[in-house]
Amino acid sequence: MRIQQGLWLTVGVMLAWQSIFVCATRAADTENAKVSKDAPPAIKALMITGGCCHDYPKQKEILAKGISARARVEWKIVHVNTKKRDVKVPLYQQKDWAKGYDVVVHNECFGGVTDVKFVEGIAKAHYDGVACVIIHCSVHSYRNAKTDEWRKCVGMSSFSHEKHRPVLVKNLKPDHPIMKGFPAEWQTPNGELYKESKLWPNAVALGNAFGKDTKKNHTCIWVNTYGKGKVFATTLGHHNETMSHDVYQDLVTRGLLWSVGKLNDDGKPAKGYEVAANAKSKSPFVVRQFGKRQIIIGTADSIAKAKATHQKNCQCGNDTLGKHFVSVHQQQRPDAQEQADSPDLR
Repeated sequence: MRIQQGLWLTVGVMLAWQSIFVCATRAADTENAKVSKDAPPAIKALMITGGCCHDYPKQKEILAKGISARARVEWKIVHVNTKKRDVKVPLYQQKDWAKGYDVVVHNECFGGVTDVKFVEGIAKAHYDGVACVIIHCSVHSYRNAKTDEWRKCVGMSSFSHEKHRPVLVKNLKPDHPIMKGFPAEWQTPNGELYKESKLWPNAVALGNAFGKDTKKNHTCIWVNTYGKGKVFATTLGHHNETMSHDVYQDLVTRGLLWSVGKLNDDGKPAKGYEVAANAKSKSPFVVRQFGKRQIIIGTADSIAKAKATHQKNCQCGNDTLGKHFVSVHQQQRPDAQEQADSPDLR
């Protein structure tokens, strides 16, 4: 197995992560403008984020930048900077709060909000036709409200999760456009598997994972129809290293495109919504999947930090760590023509 050494990563690319939001998206649009002046308007996406228990300041950047590197999406990001569970997002209290957007990406954690009228107002925007992407704790948000409307919108009910550990995800619908390109099995770098309580009638499971605590499978990737709205959802994404993975970002991008009707049957963006190949942003390290094994490609420092984070989260020693990650240090010039053999991943 071989890796092209044209990938050039330096510690300096860390600086690129400090500037995202609309700027990152417009950079991608500039690349596309060189390809076609007749391209349709970019997808207008609203991201709502914030709340308990997650690194939302980083995750808003990871998601927005990763998706915009794969599809023509313009962002408005509303980050409610709190760690509390019971905060009501002010935007949701406005009439027609989602007006003007093609899709809303929910990556929030407000499980303590129980105001029925408020929660039903969130769901109504999607019932009326605004597409929806549900990420991780958004499934647990509003779970104690005495109304089923948010649960019907999400498509899968969950009220708790298993212990933190890598999750082996199985592709249940490899012919579905969203799952084209997703491995038959993918082990996340780390994970927090949500326990499935109910899959609602309009939802279709696309991927699941076996829970070691509960000894049964739980849906972790699915699509749903709620009124006029199309919904893509995944409970994956608690940890930044999972959300930064190419497999994850490709999946969520396809899910977003599907929700707005801009995903071809082959899993590629519809014409005019693709981005130039060289528009993909570079992170301090990249995680590549080879079967059940993963490779971190990056600088020595970025690899060391990624491995240390994973080792802390999985609480494993170096011998066990080697079963999860194999590191390759590459720092070649962009014009390097040589190829290097990867470690034995069998």
